[in-house]
Amino acid sequence: MQSDSNNIPGYVLNYAVVSPQSDFSLIMVAGDGDAFEAFGRFKAALASARWR
Repeated sequence: MQSDSNNIPGYVLNYAVVSPQSDFSLIMVAGDGDAFEAFGRFKAALASARWR
């Protein structure tokens, strides 16, 4: 999600990790800047998240 609060660009990225037993964890990353650039920075790390 991209937002422009007080004319400062910001983003919130939400991810869910689901276990084979249907347990889940929600991960939120928020900050200032462009959402698409942030997605590129966090994509590999968050895509590798696994339930243990």
